[in-house]
Amino acid sequence: MENPGLYGQLLERYRRLGVVTDDNSSCFLPDECPRCVTCWAGAEKRKPGRADAASQIAAPWVGAGYKQGGLLVVMQNMNDWGGIDLSAEPNIGMRAAGRAARIQLQQGCRRLFSDEGGKPYPGTNVWYRGIAYAGIWLEAAGDIASPLVWSSQSPDPPSLARVVDQIAITQQVKCSPLGERSDPTLAMWSECADFLLRDELVVLAPSRIVVLGEGLGLKRVLPLREEGCESVRLNRTTLSVKLHSARIDGARVDVLSVPFPSRPGGCANAHFKAALRLVSKLESTR
Repeated sequence: MENPGLYGQLLERYRRLGVVTDDNSSCFLPDECPRCVTCWAGAEKRKPGRADAASQIAAPWVGAGYKQGGLLVVMQNMNDWGGIDLSAEPNIGMRAAGRAARIQLQQGCRRLFSDEGGKPYPGTNVWYRGIAYAGIWLEAAGDIASPLVWSSQSPDPPSLARVVDQIAITQQVKCSPLGERSDPTLAMWSECADFLLRDELVVLAPSRIVVLGEGLGLKRVLPLREEGCESVRLNRTTLSVKLHSARIDGARVDVLSVPFPSRPGGCANAHFKAALRLVSKLESTR
């Protein structure tokens, strides 16, 4: 396992909250999570089957080199996937995804996980972009294993492969409803943040967070104070990359919020440069 100490702390919290059993297996979240009635109200037809990995908690990826005070990437939720696999060669969940991401980045892929698990799937650029923002920030902080290589105004995937081992990645919502691109219900954003994300933040104790999208769940448990903003004009759309400050158990944490890749204009490479300017200015003051 990449980071047994922090995984152990996370599993202990999950067991105490009733979403993981004593043998470290996930409960059936749609019917057994203590918040399931509220979260799944009106979305009962979108529940995955009990044997489906999408019905299990999506525990974070914690790289072998990640330590408390490191950089955490906060995404939204898994798309029809999930699960905890603590084996030496995980096949489901974020540990499997983290390992696959590292390999596919090394192969030069920007769109990851296509046809993973035997299911037809075109892949996603969410993980590439989240890891790229993380790499940009770590390099600005002078805390990266090897320099990033840029091509076509974006970080080259192979230069990001080592970043995967330096960071942690979590999902704001642990459930993965079927259909509608696994979009969570509104209740899931609030309930899951209060119930699970809050504890994950305490265990992982990051000093830097990259959040993809509006961060509806993160904002619920981590009040953010805006410290800087870069607006990116794209045809008739203007999107923003923002820098915030917050506190976790009294310790300062800086938060970079970036457009979610699937929204119109969210994949523009100009966002990378905007992020670089913001974090470079921040790190120059440390």
